[in-house]
Order: sequence, then C-alpha cells, then structure tokens
Amino acid sequence: MSKPKKQHWVPRFYLKEFSIEESQSKKETQVWIFSKNEGDPKVVNIKDVAEKRYLYSPKDENGDRSWKMEEELASLEGLMSQIWPTFANGYLDLNNQSYRKIISLFLATLYLRHPKRLLEQERMQNWFIDFYEKNLPKDKNGKPVACQFSTPKGDFILDPSDWKSYSNPTQYDKEKFFVDTIKESSMDIVEVFMKKRWSVIFSETKQFITTDNPLVISNRIMEDDKNYGLNSKGTTITFPISPTRVLIMDDLFDEPHSQYYPLKNDGSDINILLWIDAHQFMISHRNPDEVNYEMIKYIEKKGDRLL
Repeated sequence: MSKPKKQHWVPRFYLKEFSIEESQSKKETQVWIFSKNEGDPKVVNIKDVAEKRYLYSPKDENGDRSWKMEEELASLEGLMSQIWPTFANGYLDLNNQSYRKIISLFLATLYLRHPKRLLEQERMQNWFIDFYEKNLPKDKNGKPVACQFSTPKGDFILDPSDWKSYSNPTQYDKEKFFVDTIKESSMDIVEVFMKKRWSVIFSETKQFITTDNPLVISNRIMEDDKNYGLNSKGTTITFPISPTRVLIMDDLFDEPHSQYYPLKNDGSDINILLWIDAHQFMISHRNPDEVNYEMIKYIEKKGDRLL
C-alpha cells in the first residue's frame, strides 16, 4: 500500500463538513478558500487544503522515513469519523466521558500537529540555547556543566553531554522533535480540555466557517498579556465543528455545563474570531465574499464593542 506524501494537519473527514454542497456527492469534494495574503476566493479540492509533504515523516540521515505518526493519526481520525456526523449535525451527549476523552484527544493532536508548533519549537530551542550559553555555569574550557532546574512538574537535571548536537540540530532533529511531541504532549492537553466547561453554539442554518488553524485559543482576562496558554486561567477554546456547530470550552463554571445554545445572530462574531486566528486560509462551504460582507457589517455595527 502506498504511503501518503501529502500529510494533512486538518483532516479531510473534518473538512468535508465544510464542503460545497454541490460537490458532496462527487468524488472530488471541494471547499471555498480565501487567503489572508493573496488573490480572490477560489474553489479547491479538500485533498489540497492544509497539507504539507511528509509533515509527519521526515527523512532521516539514512534517507528513510517513519510512517508511524501518520498511521496513528489516521487511526484516531477513523475513530472520530464514527461519531462526527452526530457531533457535527446533531446533539452529542457532552456529559459522556468517553466522548469527551476521544474529542479531547483529537483536539489535542489537532493543536500539536499544526506546522505552527514546529516554528514555535524552533524559536523556543533557539531561545534556550542562547540563554544557556549566556547564563548557566561552564567549566574552565567554556563547556556547559550539568545543573538542576525546578519546574511545575518537578526538578530535573540538565545534562550537557549532548550539548553539541542539541545546540546544532539538523533539520531532521527539529522535525522529529515536532513529531515526537504530538504523542508525548497530547495527554497533558487532554487533561486541560477535560477540566473545561463544554458547550455548543448551534445554528439552524449553515453560518460558520473554519480555517487552516481551526482551534482558537483566547483569553479575555489576559488579553493584554500575550504569554497566556492552554492552561492559563480564563483561557477559552473555540472550535468550529461544522457550519452549524461550534464547540466552546471555557472556565465559566458557574454557568450550566454541557448545554447547546442557539445562535442569536448570523455568527459573524465567531467567524471574525476564527478568521483572525487563521494560519493562511479561510475555509467555507459558501463564497467567502458573503462571509466577509457579513463580518464587515458586524464590525461597522459594533465599532469599539467588537467581540
């Protein structure tokens, strides 16, 4: 069986929910996309959206590729696709712990598998290398020595024996670390998601878009501090399930849990939030010109009270 060269960070089964209605019965399922940086809206095949060659299968020093992560993600997507029709178009029991766990795992991997994480990890490693070389102890030859750090998860000892390779990573080292992190960090994020209050906003008509970065992380409490994260107090997760459903995970524990709330407007406030956080593209079942018009009208109406 041939291995996929195009590896998607937004799964195709998910993108199908946002496909153009006329294409849903065809072999080539299509969506509208609109770029943040170039050109007019256009119609494309979902197989060409949110993908990168060998994203999870980097070539090692021997020229070999591992397909394990791609296969594990495909297996998870297969499980998710079984409950997705109900989640996307019906009323899934949000109190069901089994559903919450599998959805949390899917969303955790969706966050970790995005190529943005690779860039963030590279920046973090570069910062750490610079900090370590400037501030931490060295021997008489200028070589870093072992030292102990305290973290929220406990103390650990930094062993400099592999410092040369760590401080000069190859492209394969960077990409492999990105792939390894998908599995190693997913359960920590699952725990965060499981503790949140879940609710769904639903619409009787298809109003919501998605993007090539569909998991939106926001925090009104810390909106002036850009260093908030998934585990920060007040962080809200917004995820468009389908054109009629948006999942909200927040810390409003005084409000009812696991509720479905009807949409009270045309969804432009949510679409704006999603569009702002897009990586490169808006993805929609309808012409993005219509979506953009609605968002502009909403902004004109709200003014300084936007969002």
